[in-house]
Amino acid sequence: MSRRTLLRALLFVLAPLAALLGGLVAWGGPSGVPSAPVPSVPWTCPEPCDRFSIAWAGDTMVGDAAARKLRTKGWDSVLEHMPGMLEADYAVINAEAPFTRLGREHEPVPDRPWSYNVNPKVMDVLAARGVDAIGFSNNHTFDRGAQGLADTKQTAARAGVGFFGAGANRAEAEAPFLIETPHGTVGVVAFTYPRGQQATESQAGAIFMSRAAIQRGHRLAREAGARWVVAFTHWGKNYAPLGAWQKVRARQFAKAGYDLVVGHGPHIQQPVGRIGDTLILYSIGNFVFNSKGRFQKLDTPPWGLVARTWLGPEGFEAVELRCLQADNLVSKYKPRPCTEQERPKSYEALGGLAHTQGDAAWVRF
Repeated sequence: MSRRTLLRALLFVLAPLAALLGGLVAWGGPSGVPSAPVPSVPWTCPEPCDRFSIAWAGDTMVGDAAARKLRTKGWDSVLEHMPGMLEADYAVINAEAPFTRLGREHEPVPDRPWSYNVNPKVMDVLAARGVDAIGFSNNHTFDRGAQGLADTKQTAARAGVGFFGAGANRAEAEAPFLIETPHGTVGVVAFTYPRGQQATESQAGAIFMSRAAIQRGHRLAREAGARWVVAFTHWGKNYAPLGAWQKVRARQFAKAGYDLVVGHGPHIQQPVGRIGDTLILYSIGNFVFNSKGRFQKLDTPPWGLVARTWLGPEGFEAVELRCLQADNLVSKYKPRPCTEQERPKSYEALGGLAHTQGDAAWVRF
């Protein structure tokens, strides 16, 4: 073997290792959680408090295995154990099913194991509980085809709930959602991993995550007047720990200039990380997701999170994280705040950036 051939072989072997080590440095470790010390003094809102709060909640699908019970007891009964969980100046959730009366016969891809729709009445329930907007960019956006997507948008409009992340074409799907605050406009851009149907110039769907889409989303938000830009992204493997490809995308979000990434999709919470000035909530897990779930079968921690961010004149200052019991076999399909015994397990798994104060975990920007 010639010296040149040997050198090429060594580079082939060592390049992936170098990239991996570089990633560990950038993310602070294999968990994606930086090892930088956490300030010992917790964040508090100055008095009088003029910070703008935005609550973010994850995967939401009301019905499915609980549908019969909810039709009897009322659709709002699913949230009876969570008063005040979405209390904020503004609240955004990930709607992981179309709000439509269309059945499975309208599923574009027959025989999918998981395909959902939500009774449109639930939209009014969510609005009454404080939901101001729904993100609709995920692998269930197209469960009832283009008509289900259109029904969801119309249902949201009737309930006075904002809608973003999907549309009749690419222009609608990629349009940033703007939240007006006293400290400037927050632009929220939604993405999903390549599953379902991608929106094009002439085709309804959602925006698939890619380096180009991430960069374009940030640019569109700034052009629309956003001072601060948030990615609301559906990613990760179901009931699985933080994946390497999530870290790759997180680095792309940071490089593009996003201030915050709010992830959902795996149905479980994942750690908090920071890349440069970008804070990454890798997954806030489920909010109200009424499938039977696989937490116990896969021995997966059954925690979800509600994140409340605080925005001041110079940008986001802190995020408050509150734990939810997301296992429907434990909560009887009515999610609730974690107990005093459950909270430490959830908050410790957030990693070194988070510290506990009272019944919540806090992370500073």
